[in-house]
Amino acid sequence: MLDVDQAELALNPTRTRVWAPIGVPIELEMPGDNRKQVMFGAVNSRTGQTHFALAEHKRSADFQQYVDREIISAYPEADVIFLIVDGASIYTSKSTRAWLAERPQIVLVPLPSYAPKLNLQELIWRWLRRDVTHNHYFGSLQESVAAGKRFFAKLAGQPEAVLQRIGMSVGPLDRALTNIT
Repeated sequence: MLDVDQAELALNPTRTRVWAPIGVPIELEMPGDNRKQVMFGAVNSRTGQTHFALAEHKRSADFQQYVDREIISAYPEADVIFLIVDGASIYTSKSTRAWLAERPQIVLVPLPSYAPKLNLQELIWRWLRRDVTHNHYFGSLQESVAAGKRFFAKLAGQPEAVLQRIGMSVGPLDRALTNIT
């Protein structure tokens, strides 16, 4: 079971609260052109494994290619892969329904409308923004994308940190209880 979502990396920094003396405005460099790069991401809530890919658009075909290349290939032995998705139309489009008919191992599990906090991938996007883009200016979109790629490369080696971030980490007491036979 994986939580899947799409997002964008933008050239302009995302803004968030920062500490500053009262009356001193914070200035962030922002180019006039806010170009963006679409990303697809998924997180496995059991293993902490993340899957990340860049895409041209947030279209049904881009989602389908992402799942074919990143998800199905990562779980070749799986009989069924449940993908938890939000209410975006790319998951219910005619082309996606036809694509799903050819892939019986993929089952989309839609979340209730207006419930983005239920998708665990949203927590990964928030982590990306905090560590990479909040209040940080990149000179080019390529630099921003490279920073995003480094972030996901770091996550690939830290599945336990991912599980902690999404609230699925097993603590010492839980481990002890599961080891009782």
